[in-house]
Amino acid sequence: MKQEYNLSEKQQFLLDFWHDKASPEGWVDKSHVCLQALSKISPNLILLKSVGNDAWEFTLVGTGIVEEYCQDFTGCLIDDIPFDQCKTLYQETMNHSRRAVVPHIIQGDFCYDKNGFLQANEVSIPVSDNGEGVTHVLIVCDIKRGQEIRSLYVPDKPNEFSYEISPYRC
Repeated sequence: MKQEYNLSEKQQFLLDFWHDKASPEGWVDKSHVCLQALSKISPNLILLKSVGNDAWEFTLVGTGIVEEYCQDFTGCLIDDIPFDQCKTLYQETMNHSRRAVVPHIIQGDFCYDKNGFLQANEVSIPVSDNGEGVTHVLIVCDIKRGQEIRSLYVPDKPNEFSYEISPYRC
């Protein structure tokens, strides 16, 4: 039975890209990951690269994501970002992507004492630059807000956080 997902247009675009470009092993070859092909969703893209010993570097952070965080993480490792909840979410996404070489549906809920909540809805796809395994993970992120418009961590940090990461089933 086909599972139904409540995906945004951007998330569906990335999944369609994966369906079109994925190898039999489940990853997209890095040569296909170019901003021209992904221009429709580029402001919401994040590309992480494995740099060994379970460390991952942000090699691309779209302008929409930079605006959301009020900070550009391009060139930073996951462990270098100052937001504990996001460190957890990104590290777990990388772990899931290595274990199951399929796209993943990710939802992070950030609740605040003031100004309601934010929900980060993401889709990740595995990418390989060597044809031997997952070397990169490409993520598209959409933010849903409750109550007042706010940024993810500005002006205050969330007081509650939960997340779910599920393998995509076609």
